[in-house]
Amino acid sequence: MQDKSSPNREQLARQCFKELTNVAQCGKTVTYEELGKITDAGAGFFRTLPPALELLWHWCEQEGLPHINALVVNKNSGVPGDGYQPSRPTSEKGWQKVWREVHCFDWSTVAYGTADMSVASVYPKFPVEVVGFTYCNSLHLTRRIEAVKTRRGADAKYIVSKPFTVKVDLQLENEVRSHDIHVPTGYKSDLASVPRGLRWVVGRAGPHLEACVVHDWLYEAWVASNQMPQKEMKQFADDVLEAGMREAKVNKAIIRIISVAVRTFGGKDFRNGRTALQFSMSDIFARSDEFESCCAGQVKKTIAG
Repeated sequence: MQDKSSPNREQLARQCFKELTNVAQCGKTVTYEELGKITDAGAGFFRTLPPALELLWHWCEQEGLPHINALVVNKNSGVPGDGYQPSRPTSEKGWQKVWREVHCFDWSTVAYGTADMSVASVYPKFPVEVVGFTYCNSLHLTRRIEAVKTRRGADAKYIVSKPFTVKVDLQLENEVRSHDIHVPTGYKSDLASVPRGLRWVVGRAGPHLEACVVHDWLYEAWVASNQMPQKEMKQFADDVLEAGMREAKVNKAIIRIISVAVRTFGGKDFRNGRTALQFSMSDIFARSDEFESCCAGQVKKTIAG
């Protein structure tokens, strides 16, 4: 759970940018722990730094700048963690090239914040009931070329290459209002990953995919928008997932299986918030022993009904 005393994600990103420009001028790198000590990330750097560095990456990407977040490395491996964006080099020579681009750039010519990279809250004012769902545009996914070689870690994930928007109709006390949900460009997903033994029931892709991507984003967006997690946020995400699958005419058995899984086992993952903003349904379905028995029961109920 995010500490109320933790620095605002945007403020921490600004602090990181200031310190990283100094690191770049010296032609060096800095560990996550070291960066935590010279910013407000503090002892909780492992939790608070990833969202701020993700914000820096988005800003560099939009401004066409070298990715200064590459200077932050793991003290053991000497390279950025698995959450590093964009394309992840696969060799020391590749990392040296990335660092050289950052070191050689004149960072005194730019000021952080020339683009508004803050993420507005995607959650409505609670309580609400989801009564309708509309897909507004196509889902565009891409995957880094490194995934062909490694197929593991962040490189194996698919990346949303264009903003993906859905509209939900919400029942308030006396009226129905529409609410837009935007999954941002750069968001990472591993689709609807399930254990191999269960893929005969729920596939990684299919008509449920778009709803799963939206659901994953809603499980993380409270981190991006500097809020505290609330049980209403999780319920909203789970309700949106179910409504999205109904709109996509997903098989009723699949809807029931996925809905029961996230509502039953998704609480811890939601509260953790996947602070590197990489949450995926694999963390839920990975509990194969619990989920497998749940699947069997739901399939029987659906077939019987």
